[in-house]
Amino acid sequence: MRIEEWKNFSESKNKNRRRPQKEDINSGRRKFLKLMGVSGVALAGLSVFKKLDNVFDWFDEDEKKEEIKKEEELELEDDSSHVERRELEGAEKIAQEILDTFNLPAMRRRIDGEVFTKDFYMAQQFQESRGEKEAESKAGARGVYQNKPVSVTEVVEYLDFLRDKTADSPVDEKIDYLGPESLSREEAEEVSKWFTKVANYGRATGKLYLQSIHDPEYKYNNGKPNKDIFRGKSAREQQKRLLVAYHDGPAQRVNPSGASENGKNYVKYVFKHMETIEDLRTRLEKAGMSPDLDYALLKIMRELERKENKNTKENPKRREEVINLWLKKLQDSHMALWRKTGDVDERISNREIRKIFSK
Repeated sequence: MRIEEWKNFSESKNKNRRRPQKEDINSGRRKFLKLMGVSGVALAGLSVFKKLDNVFDWFDEDEKKEEIKKEEELELEDDSSHVERRELEGAEKIAQEILDTFNLPAMRRRIDGEVFTKDFYMAQQFQESRGEKEAESKAGARGVYQNKPVSVTEVVEYLDFLRDKTADSPVDEKIDYLGPESLSREEAEEVSKWFTKVANYGRATGKLYLQSIHDPEYKYNNGKPNKDIFRGKSAREQQKRLLVAYHDGPAQRVNPSGASENGKNYVKYVFKHMETIEDLRTRLEKAGMSPDLDYALLKIMRELERKENKNTKENPKRREEVINLWLKKLQDSHMALWRKTGDVDERISNREIRKIFSK
């Protein structure tokens, strides 16, 4: 199915794509609230709804548009959030389809959560681009994951493979991918340009590219199934091989010890970022805040990257000073929100975090 055929196919399939209907959502929400014995207002801030955003849409139209607008203004969006399908065309439509397919429950279940952890994804994106979606290299790598057009092509072919493989599977196991089966170099180039505009387009593509390398059933490039060199190894070892493959090329996953010097450093830096993220999450929790303030973590990590904030002989404790400075500011904001709402578990918004770091 080439691009022109796909356009007609996707228009008809979109009408039947499995998305929860509004009446089903409202009915399900009422049942949940009744079960919990509380009002919708009281539950509005609960993280359970955020976790279900990739499947359900709890917002009225006006609220939803405002939420999407706010989300697109931030450098770090919530990976699990599902943006309602809009009338898109061309390259952006393909980018959105990749994101929608990544967010399908059936797709998420295929991904090994012990290997592909939230911190692993975040650390790799930080190493690639410092989390900046506008990042673009001279080699044409774009977005937070620094995807090149060739990785877009590979992801599209991988999703087409999964669509065919799961065609006869039970409904909840189907990879209901509605995109084209392949892209030309020029088409992939146009898709990748959207990664600098919508961070989650690049995120989904980068994560699916990793998954294509990790999937033992997929025939990566050479027409032969991937050697299953991941299963049976520790999560850390699998992450190491994935990072080497991402940096030096998928073939290198078989022999990570033979990685280039830059590839070995890449692995070292990503693991170091993971340690920093874990440390910051622990500190946030000890300070009485949610450890899941990912946008705040990104901001602190960027601050630590500044030349003037690195440890020196004159000030070997500079790193600690920087971390404590921003944790104190975040804690002050959290306390102010607590006094205002009376809810100690209320999380600081990404918008407020941005204000804190812009002062």
